Amino acid sequence: MRARLRHRFILALSLVVGWAEAARAKVYLTPAEAARLAFGPEATVAEEQQVVTPAMRATLERRLGRPVPEDAFTFSVGRSAHGVDGYGLVLQEMGKHEPITLFVAVTPDGQVKDVMVLEYRESRGGEVRYHGFLKQYVGKTSRDPLELDEDITPITGATISARALSEGVKKALAVWELFYQSAKR
Repeated sequence: MRARLRHRFILALSLVVGWAEAARAKVYLTPAEAARLAFGPEATVAEEQQVVTPAMRATLERRLGRPVPEDAFTFSVGRSAHGVDGYGLVLQEMGKHEPITLFVAVTPDGQVKDVMVLEYRESRGGEVRYHGFLKQYVGKTSRDPLELDEDITPITGATISARALSEGVKKALAVWELFYQSAKR
């Protein structure tokens, strides 16, 4: 009887440890590494913090159709001898149970230059971090639907994560337009 109890305890403990291990965030890139990949090793990358006013928040929330809790956004701005190469934004979007941290790089004319998953915390659906899925966003603008099964092909078994990435890209483009596109006019 004691051996059976010990066996069950060890089994339960190993399940808990295994679950905790699966729930741990998998860090693939730091924001600085993502900016270097997006803008190139020759680019100088500087951070610019943009504060969200109540009017801006209302505009973003209306446009996105969901709450925007951030009070500020920090952009990584890549510059070279030719000028601004692009803008990068780190965002967190909720997956099924845990947030997904992503980096969205936007060109000076408002197209998605690159999307990278920095941290993935879910136990399933991590395939959304692969280039084959992420390259679908390259070249997209805020005028594109960025909707699964419309202009973005989801991954079987990772639908919620794929939707979270699409929402993050939409948000990055909306925030970029709010702070940088209007400044160009």
